[in-house]
Amino acid sequence: MKYGVLQTPRMFLLDRCGRIVGRGMDSDALGQILDILISREDYDYGGDSSSALFENLLGAYGEDLKPEDILETAELLEQRTLGKGDTLMFKHLEGDLLYYLVPRRDEVHMAGAVEFIDRYILGRPEVWNIADDTLKVVGLARMMGDLLSRTPAGTRIPKMSSIKGWNRFRRKGGYLLFHTTGCPVCALEVEAARISGYRYFEVDMDALSEADPASARKLLDTFDLSGLPFIMETGRRGLVKRKYVSLLD
Repeated sequence: MKYGVLQTPRMFLLDRCGRIVGRGMDSDALGQILDILISREDYDYGGDSSSALFENLLGAYGEDLKPEDILETAELLEQRTLGKGDTLMFKHLEGDLLYYLVPRRDEVHMAGAVEFIDRYILGRPEVWNIADDTLKVVGLARMMGDLLSRTPAGTRIPKMSSIKGWNRFRRKGGYLLFHTTGCPVCALEVEAARISGYRYFEVDMDALSEADPASARKLLDTFDLSGLPFIMETGRRGLVKRKYVSLLD
């Protein structure tokens, strides 16, 4: 009597707080209201389960992984989700892939991330169209896209007369190695550079920031130094050949 159940079955939909958000619905109405409610739920992008998923999908390639493998994975996810009308699952999986790629600062993953961001995130404004998308996915994609676009292959690194030895290195080319104090991986890369026999030029960003903040700021605005170490290979007159290189390989 309290709930007006005059015949059975009669469905009620409750939210997590126990509030009735739907009653007297058939299966179609239930599906529609569930879609609305689920789309409002906070989704934790980059969780352990999604990281494990992409580790299995992309990690299986091992050292044979190529940028196009990342794009093929994204395309497969699109076919299985958006291709079947499931926009929400498309967002979750492609957003998870973005979060998976962000910390993997190696040459292959970053090369794949460039086109992935353009094609599946920034190129789909009709899909990523709510405030939560902008906050959690689109904003991150824009920031990452900006960092990845800095000093692309084929451009030249700037002249820096304020940093001793920079312009001389720029004329001849080699490996440009940015690192920071107290970073174990940075120390390994520096040591690898020293014993490799390659021409290289190292920049301690901590020391430079303290001694010459203006030059440090110019480097931060020119290169993707969001994570260190950052190593790039240059040719004569500062022509960029490769980025996100590791001398430990």
